[in-house]
Amino acid sequence: MSLAELDETRNRLRQAADAMTSALMAAEADPNRALLEQVPLTGQTAARWAEARSGLERLWVSFTHLQDLLARVDQVRGIRSRVDRTRLRELEDLLTGPSIQLTTDEAPATRPEGVAADADCVCYTAGELLDLMSTTLDDVRAVLRSTGAVWSDLPPRIDRMQSELADIEQRAESLGDSSPSDIESLRSRIMEMATSILGDPLVVDEQGVGALESAVHVVRDELERVAVLRTHINEELNQTRALLSEMELSVTDCAEAGREVKRKIVGAELPSLPRIDRSLGRQLNQIDALVGRGQWRAVARDLENLQRRTRAVLTDARRVAEESRAPIKARNELRGRLDAYRAKAQRVGRLEDPEVAGAYGRARRVLYTAPTDLVTATELVERYQEAVAQAARSREVPR
Repeated sequence: MSLAELDETRNRLRQAADAMTSALMAAEADPNRALLEQVPLTGQTAARWAEARSGLERLWVSFTHLQDLLARVDQVRGIRSRVDRTRLRELEDLLTGPSIQLTTDEAPATRPEGVAADADCVCYTAGELLDLMSTTLDDVRAVLRSTGAVWSDLPPRIDRMQSELADIEQRAESLGDSSPSDIESLRSRIMEMATSILGDPLVVDEQGVGALESAVHVVRDELERVAVLRTHINEELNQTRALLSEMELSVTDCAEAGREVKRKIVGAELPSLPRIDRSLGRQLNQIDALVGRGQWRAVARDLENLQRRTRAVLTDARRVAEESRAPIKARNELRGRLDAYRAKAQRVGRLEDPEVAGAYGRARRVLYTAPTDLVTATELVERYQEAVAQAARSREVPR
C-alpha cells in the first residue's frame, strides 16, 4: 500500500475510534445502566445484563488496545511527508495485519476463523476488532434500550392500576362487598407484574399489562353498573317478575298449542315441551334477601343469571309454541290456496263445472274436518288446482 493509502486507513480508524469513544461513554452514562447495577435482577434480564456488562468491560479493554495501536501507528508514521520502506511495511502491518493481541479473557466471544478454541490469545486486525466491538456494543445497547423502554412506560401504568384498584375496593365496600375475591386476585396479579417489571423487565409482555388493565376496567365497569342497579332496583325486580310471568305463560301456551294441534291435525309430530324451572322463583326470593342485606354485587350477579336463564326458557317456549302450531298454519295456508283457486274458477266461468266442483268439495271437506289429515288435504288441494287449470285451458280453446 502507498503512504497515502495508509494515511487514509489511519484516519478512518481514528474516526472509528473517536466514534467508539462517544458510544462507550454514552453507554456508561446511560441511566438505565445505573438502574441495572442497583436493581436485584432475576431471570432472563439478569442473565442478559451479566453478559452485556461483561461485554462492556471487554469493550473498554479492546478500546485500550485499539488506542495503543493507533498511538504506535502515529509514532511510526511521524510527521514526515515520506517514510522509508521499512516504516512503510511496519505501518501496513500495524494498520491492516493482525496486530492487536488479546488474551482469552479479553477477547470478544466471536473469534476469527482458524483460531483454536483453546488458544491462550487471539490476534485481530484493527478492522476486525472494530467490527466485533460494534456488534458487542449493539448487544449492550439493546439491553439498555429494552429495559429502559419497559421501565419508562410500564411502572406508571402499574401505579395507575393500583390507584384505580384502591378506588374500586372502596366502591365495592360501599356496595356491600368487603372482601371481593376478584379484586384481591387483581391486586395479586398487579403485584406480580410490578415485581416482574422491576426485576426481569425483558420478559414482560406489554400485552399482558394491557390485559391486566382491561381486567381492572371490567371490574370498574361492573361496579358502575351495580351502582346504577342499586338506584333502580325496584324497577329491575318488577321487570324480572314480569319476565318470569311471561315465561310461565309461554310454557303454558306451548302445552295449549300442543293440545290444539292434536285436536285439529292428524298425526302431528310435536316438539318436546320446555319445563318451568321452579328454582327461578326461589332465586328471585334469594335476591330479595340480598337486597335487604345490601349485598349489591351479589344482587347484580344473581339477577343477571336469573334473567339470562329465564330468557333462555322463554325463547325455547316461544320456539316450541311456533313449531307446535306449524301444522295448523299449514292447514290454514291450504284453506287460503283453496279459496284462491275457487276464485279463479269463478273468473273463468267453471265454478259449477261438475269435475271442478267435485274436486273443490272433496278438498274442502277434508280441510274443514277436525282432525285434518294434512297429507290428504294437500293432495286434494293440488288436484283441485289442476282441475281449475284444466278447465281454464279448455275454455280458451277456439271453437
